[in-house]
Amino acid sequence: MIRVARYLCMTSYHKRHIGRMMTYSVVKFLGKHCAKLQNNCSCLYSTSLFASDRDIDSTYFTFDHDLAKNLQDMEKLQHNLKLRGISFDIHQLKANYEELCSLDKKRSAIEQRRSEVAHHIAVIVKNQKESKTNMPGVAEKMKILKEEGKTLKEAHKVVQAHLWEVEEKVIRSALSLPNEVHPDVPEDKEVIVEDYLADKRLRIVDKDHHVILEESNMVKISNVGSRAYYLRGRLAVLEQELIDRFTTELHRKGLTMILAPEMFKTALVEAGGLDVVDPSYAYRLKHKEGSSLSDWDQDHMFLRGASHLSFLAYYARMQISSDSLPVRNFTVGRNYRPVNAVNKTLPGLFGALQSVRVCACTLAERMEECSTECDMMVQAIKEIYREFDLPFRIVSIPVQLLCAYEQKRLEVQIWVPTMQTYLKVGSVAAHGDFHSRRLMIRSARDRQDAVEPVHMVYSDVTDITTMLAVLLEHGRLDKYWRTM
Repeated sequence: MIRVARYLCMTSYHKRHIGRMMTYSVVKFLGKHCAKLQNNCSCLYSTSLFASDRDIDSTYFTFDHDLAKNLQDMEKLQHNLKLRGISFDIHQLKANYEELCSLDKKRSAIEQRRSEVAHHIAVIVKNQKESKTNMPGVAEKMKILKEEGKTLKEAHKVVQAHLWEVEEKVIRSALSLPNEVHPDVPEDKEVIVEDYLADKRLRIVDKDHHVILEESNMVKISNVGSRAYYLRGRLAVLEQELIDRFTTELHRKGLTMILAPEMFKTALVEAGGLDVVDPSYAYRLKHKEGSSLSDWDQDHMFLRGASHLSFLAYYARMQISSDSLPVRNFTVGRNYRPVNAVNKTLPGLFGALQSVRVCACTLAERMEECSTECDMMVQAIKEIYREFDLPFRIVSIPVQLLCAYEQKRLEVQIWVPTMQTYLKVGSVAAHGDFHSRRLMIRSARDRQDAVEPVHMVYSDVTDITTMLAVLLEHGRLDKYWRTM
């Protein structure tokens, strides 16, 4: 009998490439929605995306905030914040940024004058050595220059200290700004873009998939916990067949499969828009000895599995030739979700804390191309789901439910008979240059051209575990077993 172990709760994780068991602390749910970003989180803890010159800590990344452009249209920025329901003092940010620019100019002027003074002193010393005589007035001039040099040094210290202080305020505020909302995003409630086979929605079913699994012996509940399962027999093979079907279709549509990371450092998680101090967002490896779970550390490792973080880790600090764009890739892997307000109430496989997910990512050079790629991915995913002949719909998510790093999101929602509702099984979201400005993901025509941040479209193509449950509830298991 074919038997495949599928742990659907996060107590331990077998790292396949290392070949040993690593145990992670399961964190307690704090009552916050896992898809929302705390937009003021950068004020609550140190950031791994910025390090001042006065700090001993360093960072691998240089944050490209582009405030000079963003603060030009204050009305537009204020409208974006209002749509998202975020209270943010952009006038204070603008004042701080203008002060930062003024201090930077003042520091540059002082440094330039110090350089000039040092040059004058060097010339005088050189001339004295060459002439081997003390020229009249030189001693007095040297005294004046040295006094000016000392004054400039002290002035530079004062200006530099003030600049660092203002810079930290500006960068932390800039990091907490959300992405720009796409004009097509609905403001109040979700909008159904397409409704496929709505007239074939099942209204009455005898059993939900959880009961079917237990009675059919295609699943075994593990002693690890009530959410830990082993898939067995036909269902275990069908899982692999579904993976093959989705990967084959994505290959046909021109996407390239990559092996992407599943564990991430603090900087990647923060740049990905997740709150690194809230355990309901991602599993964090055991904290360092002497520190608590709530402590912040830029060297912490997090487990999230196949997600948009996988592609961010893959592309971080990468410069891509503009001639190679757009780049379209996908990956298949485990996705790990802490217990949150969404999954803790879902029955059976729908609420699994570990699932198999197929994810895709497209990098484009310009915003206009990003919108085109987003539409292409939606069309590609629709074509795949139509082959299952199940009721599903494409829904545009309202701005209040968008994550702070999303410009817009379209969800693929499939009909679940036992719940008498649609449940998300996939999505396509435009992230723009939100991540690339934080992680230095850039493009350029050649080495002489200026580098620019790339624009990103991320897609959860499907959740294989959810699809298994949906096929069971629609009574399609035997059909797909015979045809796949």
